[in-house]
Amino acid sequence: MRVRLRVSLKLKGTDVQGNQFEESAFAENVSLSGFLCACATQIQLHSILEVYVSAGRDEYVGEAEVVHADGNPAPPHRYGCRFREKVEPWVLQ
Repeated sequence: MRVRLRVSLKLKGTDVQGNQFEESAFAENVSLSGFLCACATQIQLHSILEVYVSAGRDEYVGEAEVVHADGNPAPPHRYGCRFREKVEPWVLQ
């Protein structure tokens, strides 16, 4: 089940050119195991991202895999991500 909820995130990972990136993004909807977000960086399918919730300070939540990409060549790109591990409580419990 997904909940339409806007959550401020910070994502860290590797873009399609193999460069490290760090970007602020917003989740458009969330579930217990993942989220849908939009960001300017183009990310390859199955990439692993470090996910932080930005609520005054960045709190590391865990690692998520990009399991869906909209394929749009121009930003913003939309990605469906599923957590591989969570070390901190996520928005939904």
